Amino acid sequence: MSERVELEQAAAKERELVRTSDKFERHDLGAEALSQMQAQLRAIPGLRKAYFVKKRVKHMPERAAYVLGYTVSAWPWQRKGSVQVVLRRIQEQVSFPGETMILSVEGQNYRFGRKFRWMRGSRIV
Repeated sequence: MSERVELEQAAAKERELVRTSDKFERHDLGAEALSQMQAQLRAIPGLRKAYFVKKRVKHMPERAAYVLGYTVSAWPWQRKGSVQVVLRRIQEQVSFPGETMILSVEGQNYRFGRKFRWMRGSRIV
């Protein structure tokens, strides 16, 4: 039992942060689940692009850890507020298939945007 607790803790720690040094791969969603999520994302005003990838994890890889990166369509001086509004709407209106971290791939997180952009099949909106 203590081994299982340690495994759960290691898995949680691995999934709580996303770093640019992490390895990502294509998501493994089926066509139906993907189209449902795309429809929910397209309904969010101000959302410009969305990238959906799977984080490669060592602990409990059967439990997928996903990352949704997004950009907003606001002017540069309006972006800060728009990023938060779009994030809140994504959290409220989109249902995800598993554990999913949501982050803006603009500003300080632009490196994630570069990384996700080059992955085939990662852009879903």
